[in-house]
Amino acid sequence: MSEQVVLYLETDRDFIPKKKSNQQVITRIKMQTSDELLLSSPQTDCSILLLIDTSQSMEGAFSTGYAQLTRREGVRLAAESMIQLLQPRDQVTLVFFNTRAYEVARDAAGSQKRALSEHLQTIHNYNGSTHFEAAFDYADAWAQGQPPQKSKRILFLTDGQSTVGSWTRTLQLAEKVASLGATVDCLGVGEDFAFEAMQSLSGPSGGTTQRLFLPNDAKRAFRDILQNAQRALIHDVLLQIRIPPDRRDVEIYQTVPEIRFSMPSVDATGGMQQILRIGDIYHHQTAEVLISMKLDTDTPDANLVLFHCRLDYAIPSKGWVGLSHQDIARVNLSDDPRRERRDSSVFEEYTEASLVRDEAEFRQIHTQDWKQAMQLLQQMKQKAANMRLVEKERAFEQAIQQMQQTHALSRDQLNQLFAQNARSTRSRSQPVRQAAKPIQF
Repeated sequence: MSEQVVLYLETDRDFIPKKKSNQQVITRIKMQTSDELLLSSPQTDCSILLLIDTSQSMEGAFSTGYAQLTRREGVRLAAESMIQLLQPRDQVTLVFFNTRAYEVARDAAGSQKRALSEHLQTIHNYNGSTHFEAAFDYADAWAQGQPPQKSKRILFLTDGQSTVGSWTRTLQLAEKVASLGATVDCLGVGEDFAFEAMQSLSGPSGGTTQRLFLPNDAKRAFRDILQNAQRALIHDVLLQIRIPPDRRDVEIYQTVPEIRFSMPSVDATGGMQQILRIGDIYHHQTAEVLISMKLDTDTPDANLVLFHCRLDYAIPSKGWVGLSHQDIARVNLSDDPRRERRDSSVFEEYTEASLVRDEAEFRQIHTQDWKQAMQLLQQMKQKAANMRLVEKERAFEQAIQQMQQTHALSRDQLNQLFAQNARSTRSRSQPVRQAAKPIQF
């Protein structure tokens, strides 16, 4: 099945001078569905679980400037727009949760659009506290019962934080749901939406977190998630990375569809290992990972191993599960430094992704030392300016102005800042450059 997935490895440096120390190398990994698979595969059938918060706070205004539209009604309208795009073989389960989870419709066929719309109308009949654990308990049971040939997608929508149940167990359930091959996307409305916390629920499955500021944002998000699920051919993708000893300052970033940072763990050999759950890979789109490390080149070898990688995945539309392939990423060494050429696009993408690490530091210090936090924001703004990331630069400037006035940022301002910078500016459907070396599994 060598034609199903194509893996592209691109480094920011094509040659590294020999007998040098502390040399940084950045590798971009692109995973893409092959043309052969696209031509031979039908559209994927989907199992969709809508987990919608119906607590009392959902009666609040959808957002500033939309006081006439409640969050509850805005979410209902967004879900309605998604339902109209369902294919007959798609299935939808609708669950409202507050103090507990209520199953409103189970595995309704995509052809039952009118019935699903009527079920959504009952969203106004529910109230209570916010119980994330109950919602993810249901998601766990649902994911276990779904057929393996379908794309499993969970849309978790809330306007706040859990006020009932265990957050630790909710996180454990999110991990379990991911292990069952379901992708969780977290959508939020309202100023109490905790962006960072929601990322910890979507991250294990390779899903995304989005703050919905306008009603049209909700419609777009619901529709995009469904259409991506319908176009997903490669499912439940795991990328395992094993890095040899003597590699230093290792950073791993998932950059598409969302920027996330992780640190690999050290194993018994002194090397490092990391498993990334990529989730699904869509038609004509890539999943991307960046790996940065430092190494020494005092070796007689012509090249050095950067890391070993293994890709595990399934193709449900073909009935293929348990597919697995391995390869090795290397970098060439040269005695002639003039041979070295650099790929600026890899370095620029790494620089953008590194903003996520800066933001993690900012979250830790912004309430303790506002002057140090200001300096960090200035550095982040300069990074964005250097890369001509206009929207991100503007977001940092707004945060700086607010810190100058109040020495702190509100939760809503933090949400907006993190939401802006968690999204990669790279197009998800950006074509792979022909100069990249393809390694077919």
